[in-house]
Amino acid sequence: MVAAGVGNYKGYTAIGLGATYRSRDSRWLVNAAASITQHGDTGVRGQVGYEF
Repeated sequence: MVAAGVGNYKGYTAIGLGATYRSRDSRWLVNAAASITQHGDTGVRGQVGYEF
């Protein structure tokens, strides 16, 4: 899955893009995203999950 979004906080706007991968057995999930503001500030995040 691929996702995109826009956010605003105290007058500052940012855009973000992310992607998610789920394993074939649907137990593992890997997710990552990045964002950038109108001033060039950036952010990143990532996560790995396992469903019991």
